[in-house]
Amino acid sequence: MPSKYSWAYKIIWICLFFASGIPFYEGIFALIHDYGSGFVYTLEALPYYLCFLLLIPMALIFFYFALTGARSKAFYLSLSICLASGGFLLVLLDAIFVLSGIFDSVIEGSYSALYPLDTLLLGLLIAFVSLYGLYKWKKCDTKHVFPGWLKLVEGLGKGFVGLVALFFAGDLVLSLITMDYSFAHAASTFPLYMLALIMVGYVVTWLFDIKKRFLVNAIHLGLTAIFAIWFGIAYALDPYFLNSSMVAFFPIDFMGSLMVGPTVLIVVNAIPALLGVGFYLFDWIKLHRQAPSSING
Repeated sequence: MPSKYSWAYKIIWICLFFASGIPFYEGIFALIHDYGSGFVYTLEALPYYLCFLLLIPMALIFFYFALTGARSKAFYLSLSICLASGGFLLVLLDAIFVLSGIFDSVIEGSYSALYPLDTLLLGLLIAFVSLYGLYKWKKCDTKHVFPGWLKLVEGLGKGFVGLVALFFAGDLVLSLITMDYSFAHAASTFPLYMLALIMVGYVVTWLFDIKKRFLVNAIHLGLTAIFAIWFGIAYALDPYFLNSSMVAFFPIDFMGSLMVGPTVLIVVNAIPALLGVGFYLFDWIKLHRQAPSSING
């Protein structure tokens, strides 16, 4: 991307991330409801799941990599094929479901106000986006080089954290509507909202070439520890605040009185930052152990 436009592109990506988080959150919510109903709605919800739980996140990942560094011809070609085939499949599913009577009309309004028209239009858009990937593939001269297993695991880990953050980005936006505005449990819910916010913020920092990445990881880990301890104390003193004020924020927890939401928030916040700090300290110790031996030599 041209450097003079890089900030604008990154701001657009951040806006798309939050906007995509809303249907991603609602798609997870629908999937949980579908599970609770014995998957009786899976067929009519299939275009929604394909669009918002697979193709939209894939498109975000594509643009993330396009923004953060040069990629190989193989990367652009493979992701373009995935987006094109996924977009085509989505449009085809919508057309078949409308013509076969599974959907009453092109605007049924069951999963969103414009469903399934919105997924059909987004399918066309995603297929169109794949053309940009083919353009990048044609212009790119970088051949594919396997980055190593450690880098591969790191990339997969980032993808997982990014999906969790995408869910909570949508959750945070929708919480402006679903939040308990009586503020009866404000002190108890505050650390959970902050844990969601710092997770999303942490993922956004990946867009930028930050030299002192160790400092970002250390601050993130410290904030995670503070808010996790705060949540633990709040839950011990007020164990019913999740049921009273955070039903919409953690939809899966109320399928069986679980603690999945807070646990995921804490663990997914802590592990990447902890690994980042750990690897930095390991490299630092290794470097300073080698320094005296090189001087003596």
